[in-house]
This record gives sequence, structure tokens and C-alpha cells, in this order.
Amino acid sequence: FRNSATHVLAPKLDEPAIRTALKAGHAYVAHDWMCDATGFRFEAADAAGKPVANASIDFSDGYATVTVETTGGILSPGSHGMHIHSVGQCEGDFTSAGGHLQVAGHTGHPSSGDLTPLNVRGDGNGKVVATTDAFTEAALKGPGGSALIIHQGPDNFANIPPRYTHDGVPGPDAETLATGDAGGRVACAVLAPAGASSSASPS
Repeated sequence: FRNSATHVLAPKLDEPAIRTALKAGHAYVAHDWMCDATGFRFEAADAAGKPVANASIDFSDGYATVTVETTGGILSPGSHGMHIHSVGQCEGDFTSAGGHLQVAGHTGHPSSGDLTPLNVRGDGNGKVVATTDAFTEAALKGPGGSALIIHQGPDNFANIPPRYTHDGVPGPDAETLATGDAGGRVACAVLAPAGASSSASPS
């Protein structure tokens, strides 16, 4: 950005208050005339507000590049499902972030917000860089906003062969289709706050 200012809406100017404000999405960038970069830079934190990962989503040439790198060694070793969720809120157990993002006109599986999993090494560190054309920057900045969620366990992407059945029905059930059986939501980052206009979203 050129000729821009970043604003954080916090009750006090101390680290806990600022972290709480950022976690709730109470921050925005105001710019007067020219914007060079597009995308998001953000920090995913756990329910206690501890940083879990630094991340970015950059848009160019019709697709998004998603980069997520752990901080602090909080995540357990192994694969962790990651998704863009449809509400820009990170409260409580993070169910406030709603379900997986689906862009207008898309209802199938995988969801628009399904991302490549984050694989964490035995030392607690991990990094993933992946690309997707399943959503646009405008889709993340819609009226409901959006949030990145990191899950407790691996995402099976509802890849359940029809030879497996649930209540006599072959293939994945509704819960697996909706969640990928990735377990609890262990970290969250608001990309665009719910109810914010696109000009007030973080970049």
C-alpha cells in the first residue's frame, strides 16, 4: 500500500488487548489512493490467544497462493486439516466461524474453502504452500466475512469408498461430507470480519 494507515480497535494499548482485537477482526487498513498488493496477512491463534501459525493468502493470475507456517510448537505432530470458513469470527471454540466456505454457485464437495492440510513435524514445526482457484479475494470479503481454521486432526476430504457403509448407505455420511472428520478447531484467524465492507478488510 501507498499512503495507507492500519487501525486496530482495542480498549487499551497493551499486547493482550491488541491480540484480542486482532483475533476478533477489529482491525482494518485505510488507503487514500493506490493499492499495489492484494491478499491477506494474518496470525492464527488458539482459544487462549496463543499464536499458532503465521499465514498469508496472495492473489494473482486468477488463483490464490496460501502459505501457512507454524509458530511456537503448539500443534501436535501429524496432519491438520485446514479450511476457509464462511464467517469472519473467532470466538470460544471457533464454531462461530461457521461451516466451510462455499462460493456462489458451488454446492459440491470438496468445498470452496477446503485447503491442503498442514503437516507438522515431530519437532512441532510445519509449513505448507499451496495454490487454489476455488475462491476469489472478493468471496473472502463478502458480507459474512471469512476465517481460516486449523483443525485438531487430519482431513479425509470425505474420501470414503462406497464399500464402506453408514446405516446401510455407502460412502461418506453428512458429518464426514461437512467436516472431513478433522476433529476440533484448534486455531482461528479472521480474514475479513463479518459485516465489514471489502474496503475495511485486512490486507
